[in-house]
Amino acid sequence: MNKVNRKPRGLLPAEVASLFRVDPKTVTRWAQANLIPAEKTPGRHHRFTPEAVRKLLTEHYVNPELAQRLAELEKMLAPKS
Repeated sequence: MNKVNRKPRGLLPAEVASLFRVDPKTVTRWAQANLIPAEKTPGRHHRFTPEAVRKLLTEHYVNPELAQRLAELEKMLAPKS
């Protein structure tokens, strides 16, 4: 069976929202205001890289617990070998 090389899916607004304890719509507004970089899917949904979320966390919300939760999400998103 052929493996398809796909780009990691990125974090959903709801996943990012849970890290910041805000509503997912707030995260979407942050993306629209260019406060956090986001990619859009063909269906125009936002996806966020763990790196972008980590940068926002460390620059504006220095909280080790949130950073740890992000690290756990990054592990979940990491491509399986």
